[in-house]
This record gives sequence, structure tokens and C-alpha cells, in this order.
Amino acid sequence: MDAWFSVERCDKALFYAVQYQQVYPDCSYFKEMEALALNGLYTHLKDHSLADVLSQSASDNPGKYNRFLDFLNNLRLKDLLALQSCSLDAALSSTTEKTEHGLMAAYLVAMAQDDRSAMLAAKKEYLSKYRKGRFADVFQQARK
Repeated sequence: MDAWFSVERCDKALFYAVQYQQVYPDCSYFKEMEALALNGLYTHLKDHSLADVLSQSASDNPGKYNRFLDFLNNLRLKDLLALQSCSLDAALSSTTEKTEHGLMAAYLVAMAQDDRSAMLAAKKEYLSKYRKGRFADVFQQARK
């Protein structure tokens, strides 16, 4: 999933996160990846570049994946914002320790909701725990 997310294939990252979350419901990683992928879709829809990260259904895809793509392609901006917020709440409530992916998701969801205090809190916590982490550059370049 991380690989799909890294190459901005938010549809595949989200699809596999949802699939694995059903198998491993107590694993926060899949919930965090779900929130990150939903944020990627939200950001691209907002920027009118959703087609760059979201496939269309195709005859060579499995039916389950095509139904998932049809669902995603019909979401509105407010729907994606609500889904990513619910996904993040589920991810953060399932663990006491916030991980790198969880803090990044919290930051991005706060940014989408224009919640400056939550953005600052996620940034501060991330940099105190993961100064040289995977997303450190994002946080270090973020406005104060």
C-alpha cells in the first residue's frame, strides 16, 4: 500500500487498505493508509486532477475493483472530506501511540479542514518523535 501511495495511485492504495483492514481490523497501519489515500483523492479532486490518481473501471479489472472505482469516481469533495475524517478518527482511536503515517494523515486531514491548531499539533508531535522520518521534509517545509 505504501508503494501505491508513494507513486500516487490513491485508488489502489485505498482499495488494498480497505481489503487488508477487513483481515487485520486491529492494525492501525491499514486505517492510516486509508486516511492518507482518501486525502490524496480529496486533494486531487480539489485541484481538478483526480484523473491523475484515480482509474476508471475497465473490463480487465476484477468486478469488485470496478465497483470500488465506480464508487470513488462518483464521490463529491465534501464526501471525500467526511470519509477521510472518519477514517482518521478510526485510525487514531485504535492505537495509543501515533505512528508516522497516522500523524501525517492527521496533519493532512487538519489541513483539508483548515484546522490550524490541529495541523500545528500534528507537526509538533511528528517532528518530536520522527525528526528524520519518512515525512519529515513535509513537516519541516510546512508553514508555522
